[in-house]
Parts: sequence; C-alpha cells; structure tokens
Amino acid sequence: ELQNALKEEQKDVKTLKELLSRQKKIANLVYAVLKKVPHDTVGFALEAESNAEGFAVVSKVDQFGSAAMSLEVQVGDWITNVDGKSVHGCAVADVIDALQGPIGTHVILEARHPNSKDPPYVVSLA
Repeated sequence: ELQNALKEEQKDVKTLKELLSRQKKIANLVYAVLKKVPHDTVGFALEAESNAEGFAVVSKVDQFGSAAMSLEVQVGDWITNVDGKSVHGCAVADVIDALQGPIGTHVILEARHPNSKDPPYVVSLA
C-alpha cells in the first residue's frame, strides 16, 4: 500500500511540474506581448484591409487582444460601425485609429460575418 501511495505522489509531482512549466511559458508570452503594446493605449488589436464594397475587412486578429478575447471577431469580418457611426467608405487607417485610444477609452465595434444573414454583432471595449 505504501508503494502505491508513493507512485501516486510521484504522479502528482510530475503533473505539478508540467503545470508550472506551462505557467512559465504563458507568463513569458504575456510579457512578450506587453512589451510590444504601448501601455498608454488600448484597442481591439486587429488589422484590416479594404474590400471592393468600401468596408474595412478584418485581416488579422492578435490572439491576446480584445478582439480575440471577445470570441466574436474573426478574420474576414466586415467592420460596419464604430461608436455608432458608419465607417463605410472610410480609410482603413481611420477605422483602426477609431478602434483604439488612451486607457479608459470606450469603443463599440459593430461588424458582420461575410455571407451571413445574421444581423451585425456588437463588441464593446471599455
């Protein structure tokens, strides 16, 4: 019985070591991301390009940014409104600028998935 208890203890120690190793990797990733992001700016952390219809289309979503954390914003989505104002026909750089600001900025992004009959979704950043 003592041997079984020791084997279980060894398994638990191995599991804890694996968890600590994962935590260190995650901490290193978070640190690397924080070093890249200006600490006085917040935003949705996405990139976009324009399409033929005049909308900004999400081309990249930073995996650690607010857009990704919303679990809604996806590559290919059409950005339709920012803070209740249509961005149809706006320069992509202006749309991206409108999606970020100083800490404390409140931004509402409205977008839709391409080829979807669903109404646009809304994601808020506060």
